[in-house]
Amino acid sequence: MTAQPTDNMRAIVEAFRVYVEDSTAGDDRYGPPSRCDRPDGSMLASRFDVGEGWCLEVAILPAASAVRVGFATGDPAKAEELRECVEESGLTPSQFVEMGFREAGLGWSEPPVEQAQDGDGSRCFAVSFTLEDLGDLDLSDVRDKTVRMLEGLLIAFGPSVVIEETDEEDEVDD
Repeated sequence: MTAQPTDNMRAIVEAFRVYVEDSTAGDDRYGPPSRCDRPDGSMLASRFDVGEGWCLEVAILPAASAVRVGFATGDPAKAEELRECVEESGLTPSQFVEMGFREAGLGWSEPPVEQAQDGDGSRCFAVSFTLEDLGDLDLSDVRDKTVRMLEGLLIAFGPSVVIEETDEEDEVDD
């Protein structure tokens, strides 16, 4: 049985979420954050639209004392484009994400990339890291790492969004 979170722990989690959400404010590449928490509290997620049908997500997984940052789409056609983008790079998903992380200032050699594809065709590439406990969300290095992961995934996967939107605009202009 999981203990109920204390008021102090809830405040730390909320402050972390606000910090991450505020970190994207004023950056046109990120849409406004939306909270997509599971009703049972097993996942507390902030999502940022980064293109038509694409989003970045920062999720806190309280039971696992973990943070997961992912790049996802719910559109099966876009999911296939995302898979092909990684495949055509000639890199493993870990190497692909590592390049984006490196450019975002995060030195993480071959981060463990989780790939999830649901039956509805959605796809997500995500990287998680564990904490000693949820109180670590209050640490500046944890906050910095999370924001750099968010930026790194946008750097890694963002060009597929930008290229797609640019192609669509070109078609309209022709």
